[in-house]
Amino acid sequence: MSNYLSTIKSLRNEICKRTEIFNKEIKPLNDALESLIKINTTCEYCEGTGNLYTYDNAGQKEQISCNNCGGSGYLQNEYNLERN
Repeated sequence: MSNYLSTIKSLRNEICKRTEIFNKEIKPLNDALESLIKINTTCEYCEGTGNLYTYDNAGQKEQISCNNCGGSGYLQNEYNLERN
């Protein structure tokens, strides 16, 4: 019967070390992303156009109002509501 406990422990320790390094390296990126999200006013779903496009059963392109922003093209989140 093989005993892999030392290898398992070693791998777990390596994963733990690399996870700590990764978390430290990615923190500035997450902080930057959060800052951009806070100041963004453009609806990400429709990319600020206020409209989405779909195709009907006949294959014709249809323009519909974005439900996410109500067709305004502007994002409505807790950050933007505080500023407006």
